[in-house]
Formats: sequence, structure tokens, C-alpha cells
Amino acid sequence: MKWIEIKSFKLKKKRRTLQCLHIKNKNAINNKNIILFSQSQKTNLGTILPPLIDIANFFKISIITYEYTNCINQSKVIEDCNLLYDYLTKFDSISSIYLMGVSMGTFANFSVISEKSTKINNIIAISPTWVFTPMILRSSEESNKAKKEINQIFELLNRFNIPVLVVHGKKDNYVKYLLSLSLTRRINKVMEWYPKDGKHLNILETMRTKLFIKMSNFYMGFYGKKNLI
Repeated sequence: MKWIEIKSFKLKKKRRTLQCLHIKNKNAINNKNIILFSQSQKTNLGTILPPLIDIANFFKISIITYEYTNCINQSKVIEDCNLLYDYLTKFDSISSIYLMGVSMGTFANFSVISEKSTKINNIIAISPTWVFTPMILRSSEESNKAKKEINQIFELLNRFNIPVLVVHGKKDNYVKYLLSLSLTRRINKVMEWYPKDGKHLNILETMRTKLFIKMSNFYMGFYGKKNLI
């Protein structure tokens, strides 16, 4: 494929090394925009590459993603995502970062939202785990901490007017879609899609065409254009 250039590189912080993948679209409409993609726990750079190439081609944009150094420890995944996000914000050539994640990857993406979120343009959360799913609610103390975290995230999302597209399958047995349905009411700029046959990890694989249509509607609704420009 002449239109695409794929490069791998490593980011190092202290004793940790983060393996990254840059899918550069040579036909990108705007080279100053990029998607930061965070995968689910059960995928790797090899398996996620085909759908990412399709996204890069359809929306005429480049994508950067990373391999989790510790896919079991969510705090480490958050560190990985923040490391890559901080790396991208250092470049003046990048003006807008689009966060896109699946499952635990959405947890990582939401974690980068802070007072320095000026380059975040929008967020696409597929099968989101949010920040207080059953897998981290092991005590009332953790529950209160998680609720405080998500309250802060919603506050920042609305303060910076960051549009969010939430995609959550109704057959998701891992994180019930009703959680998304209740939480999205707190986001000022939000679009939702709840596919009736959607499971936790099948949307990006088996519903890709419909997903792209929903993404296009999302961009049209908030930006008046189909592509990320």
C-alpha cells in the first residue's frame, strides 16, 4: 500500500520501555491531526493493525498506538497511555489528538484528560469500562475513589467541551451497556450507539462498516464534516 507507512519505535521512561506503532497516512487531509488508539486487554499490535489501517484509510488520518507493558495492571496501562500522550504533545506539528479506545483502552484514554488537555479534540469510546467497573470495585474505599475520578473526568470533558462518541453493545456481558447509558447523560457533547448484537469485543471486528458510519455522523454532527480535519 503506497499510501501508508508503518513504523515501530520505543519510548523509554526509567526502567520501562513502551513499544509503539505509527501508522502514517501519506494521503492524510491534515498532517497536524492524529488518533491515539488504545487497544483492549486481549489484543496486541499485530491483531489490531488491520482495523487501524482501515480507520486510517477511511478517515484520511494517521494513527499512533502502543503495546501494553503490563496488560493486567491497569495503573501501568494508564502510565503507558500518558507516556505516549505526553510524547505527542511535545510536537508543535501536532495540533489535535483524537483519543480512540476499546474496552480497557477507553479507561486509559479517559485518564489523560487533565488541565493540559488543550490538544484533545474528541474521544471515541468503544465498549467502555469507564472508571468504576466491577473489576476494580474491591472495597468501598476504591469505589469512592473511582467515583471521584469519574466526576473529575466529566467536569473536565464539559469544561473543555470535548465531544464524546460512546459505542456499547447491548449483548456486552462484561460491562453492561446500561452503565454507559446512565453515565453519558452527564456529558454535554455526546453521541451514542448501542448496537443490539454488539458484544464486548466484536464491534470493531464484525461491525466495522456500521461503526465508520456512526463515526462519520459523529464528525458531521459536531464539526459539519465527515473526516477528522
